[in-house]
Amino acid sequence: MIFVMRFAITFATTFAIILAPGAVAQENSNKVPAFTAVGRLLVPAVRYEEGYPRHYDEHCSATLVAPDTSRASKLLVSAWHCLEDYRDLSRPLLFQRGNAPGHPVSVVVTGGSMDSDWALLRLDKPQADFQPLRAASNSPPNTLIMAGFPNDMPREETAALVRHCELIGRDGRDLRSNCVLKKGASGGAVIAPDGAGTFIGVISRGDSESQSIFVPVERFIDRIQPYF
Repeated sequence: MIFVMRFAITFATTFAIILAPGAVAQENSNKVPAFTAVGRLLVPAVRYEEGYPRHYDEHCSATLVAPDTSRASKLLVSAWHCLEDYRDLSRPLLFQRGNAPGHPVSVVVTGGSMDSDWALLRLDKPQADFQPLRAASNSPPNTLIMAGFPNDMPREETAALVRHCELIGRDGRDLRSNCVLKKGASGGAVIAPDGAGTFIGVISRGDSESQSIFVPVERFIDRIQPYF
């Protein structure tokens, strides 16, 4: 059964990513400077249960993006469903790297539903310390990299990488990969293994057993380009 990788069940769950079949090892992205673009997105959420509001913190991921990697950026891409229960406007959305304080984030534009599970966010100021990934409308290659945060990863660590994923088919307008992602990887980055840090999709959902599904950038590049 395909599930949406949300965090409504627990109050503080971070990413959990395990290797796809054929991957050799989970790697730390400190070795790959471009992947400092991926960080945690902290969402103050409210869900109504039996008519009563339940406040909880949703932990997702977001990726700093730009039309090229030669300049600082304020723009982030994440998954729409991470923001679905963002109703506690008394607290800001935050983009966080390591143990540093979170940076306030505002919502720019989203796909608006699970059928278009992407969102563009804006930081309060450019992040010159982190190299953005280049958002491109290239058709995804057969081999992919995905980036996110396992549950047990220390907070000061940068995103773990899962390499050697492959495309295995389609899910409507989205794409399937044999990367296996446990519940909680919403909003993570799908990256081309081209050495240039090309951002080609955002992680949306999966089954925790054999596949994950992502929204390719080519589906929404026209919606986000005006904000670059």
